Amino acid sequence: SLAIFPDPGQGTLRLSFTSADAGDLSVTLFSAAGGMVFEERIMEFSGSYTRELALYHHPYGTYYLQIRVGDKSFCRKLIKAD
Repeated sequence: SLAIFPDPGQGTLRLSFTSADAGDLSVTLFSAAGGMVFEERIMEFSGSYTRELALYHHPYGTYYLQIRVGDKSFCRKLIKAD
């Protein structure tokens, strides 16, 4: 399960998910231009993940969230608007 909660007033994005699969975890957020905004890696991950990402200092536009656990991956397009 995946939940993404933007808080435009604070300029943050709350990311939460649970994985039934175990493996190395990689969470990456890229700008549309390809610049890395956030990256976290956790070895031998299993269970729940929750993180609040500060986006207030990044410009408005399109971002891509990529989550990998083991050999499975998920990608979601996000829009930061004013």
